[in-house]
Amino acid sequence: QAYITALQAASQHFFSNDAKLFLPKRQFIISIKNSSKQSKNDVFIFDLENGTLHTTNNGATVGQCQHQHLESLSTPGILCTVSTAGWRAIYQGTVSRGRKGVKKGEKQSGEKSGNKRGKKLAQPFKVTLTIEEYTSPVNPALVDVTIEMTNADPWLRASGFVTEFTVRAVTEPSFLRFSVFRGDKDTAKEVQRLFGDKMWIKTKPDVMNALKNEYPKYILGLIKIEH
Repeated sequence: QAYITALQAASQHFFSNDAKLFLPKRQFIISIKNSSKQSKNDVFIFDLENGTLHTTNNGATVGQCQHQHLESLSTPGILCTVSTAGWRAIYQGTVSRGRKGVKKGEKQSGEKSGNKRGKKLAQPFKVTLTIEEYTSPVNPALVDVTIEMTNADPWLRASGFVTEFTVRAVTEPSFLRFSVFRGDKDTAKEVQRLFGDKMWIKTKPDVMNALKNEYPKYILGLIKIEH
């Protein structure tokens, strides 16, 4: 019991750390109808990389750990519940114009073999994806991390469970300042709306996977067992 109490206290301290979890690269294409040329679509290619999920909210931690006896496994352990609201996934991205129907590996308009002209057309930006709780109906954004004691090496194991959450994407600079839109505010606003949808579809599953699978591993890696 004393061992579990110590583990419980230590784990609560660990949850205040920023795990800085890796997130994979993502690419997606947004195509919208060009109002001035009805037969042609404007195509924008987004690339996101260097994704990192930060597991702190300005240094604050909202969570608790409690002793739990896992009857199904006949092992003692602790269950820690931590709020993920305010945690942020940050990506470095680029956006460039393309043409409709471009296949993977095919060169974009303006990209020539042997130089970097095409690459120069891509505008860099940063996007921050913030985890937020559902408000209607109310659903707290949480991750449950269960740490179980075992009778053999590695002595402890961890698993995670994540509740559903919504996300909010903000870019720096703002979409209205992206040069690829050439001052067309209507296009910028529509692409921004569709960009939010794509972030939901493409990157939210990566965040959920990191919370469920990688975050428990990170917490477990902070616990040292001496025999």
